[in-house]
Amino acid sequence: DTDRSRGLGDVYKRQAYDQFLITVPTGHKDLISAAAKEQGYSSRNEFIVTAINEKIQRYNTDKA
Repeated sequence: DTDRSRGLGDVYKRQAYDQFLITVPTGHKDLISAAAKEQGYSSRNEFIVTAINEKIQRYNTDKA
């Protein structure tokens, strides 16, 4: 039963989210994790997604 629900979760993630790999210089992963934690983000991913969305929003505002 656990394997089945895990499989369903994987199917949902594949349908609901895109994934891609980012590459940073050695040591930056820890810096990013520390910055995320210090700023109260629940994960490094949440921090990165927020940063990307803020950058896109500024770009769209500057472009208008």
